[in-house]
Amino acid sequence: MFRYASSALLILLVLAGLTALIPPPQTQIKKGVELLEVNMRLYPRTEKQGVVWLFAAEKIVNRPEDGESVLTGMKLGKRMVNDKLDMTLSAKNITIDSQDNLYTDFVTMNIPSGCTTISFGALGQAKAVIIDQNAGFSGPNVNYRDAYSVLTATSIRSDFELHRASMPGQKLTIALDPKNECVNGRIVKRIPKGDKK
Repeated sequence: MFRYASSALLILLVLAGLTALIPPPQTQIKKGVELLEVNMRLYPRTEKQGVVWLFAAEKIVNRPEDGESVLTGMKLGKRMVNDKLDMTLSAKNITIDSQDNLYTDFVTMNIPSGCTTISFGALGQAKAVIIDQNAGFSGPNVNYRDAYSVLTATSIRSDFELHRASMPGQKLTIALDPKNECVNGRIVKRIPKGDKK
């Protein structure tokens, strides 16, 4: 009898040991929060007062483990300064980091004050374009256009006002007798001075 009890105890101990070696079933925990059809206001930590970004996107995913939020299916991107439109941007996706800086692979920016359009980036390289809330923006493969000039460059680094813009490797075409001009944020056909009333 004691022999059978010892055998049963040994079997139970072996089974307990084997059970301990089997890994527990993995439960898939989805991290972050996903929202659909989002309108969002971003109040960045910035030295400039009154800056607000407005975004509309098909989806936003907040990833706390990465300290990032990703907007996909972008429908709207605007930078407002003291309730005045400063810049619009269009991109397929935008990533916002914990410091409120923005990243994407390719972007087109419109700056109404100078009737300026700048497209730059590298498709497929998620953080080719950097928009730093205090320093400005940077990225490769630039196409620039305003009412008076067209320019391409290998890269750009600039503040938001384009006062300190660096564009190495540039090829510039300037209209010496411009047919267009910038009026209220739009490129319009230039009216010769004698014809203006």
